[in-house]
Amino acid sequence: MLSWADQVVLVLTIISVLLFFAAELIFFRFFSEATVLKGQMLFLSAGALINALLGAYFFLNHIFIPPEARWQDALLCLIIANIIFDLVAFLYVLCIFGPYESSLRLRLLRELGDVYPEGLTREQLFARYNLEDVVQRRLGRLLASQELVLKEGKYALRNPHNFFIVSEKVAIWLRRFYVG
Repeated sequence: MLSWADQVVLVLTIISVLLFFAAELIFFRFFSEATVLKGQMLFLSAGALINALLGAYFFLNHIFIPPEARWQDALLCLIIANIIFDLVAFLYVLCIFGPYESSLRLRLLRELGDVYPEGLTREQLFARYNLEDVVQRRLGRLLASQELVLKEGKYALRNPHNFFIVSEKVAIWLRRFYVG
């Protein structure tokens, strides 16, 4: 039998993760390429807010939480649920969303799926994916997300310890650890 604290953490985490994925599926198509990263941050913030509001509601109405429970214990449950939610969302962004958005191979498959069964000619594909267009699109996205700055005609990292570099270093470390 799960304790009340386990139940609270489990329910809060499941609800916030399900709402995060539902928001991704429903609303993400409305974000432009320039605002895609801000959209991710919005969904992550909304998940944390939902956790906090639901946790407060559970505590005030004694849902899963017994009346004799201390508020500090309920707060700890909320913090743990938020940590688990953040980890699940981070894994989603790192392992699913990131590769899907940035992979040229997956983008080609997605675009060919949009025109199925007619397909595209080699010339049509090259017209859509010339190097300048791909780099310009990436630079625009990185500038809009404020990962890069443009100073005196030169692109530079705004912060050398940003999310993408840290996640890349984690991926490299994991690859070395598991592969050798």
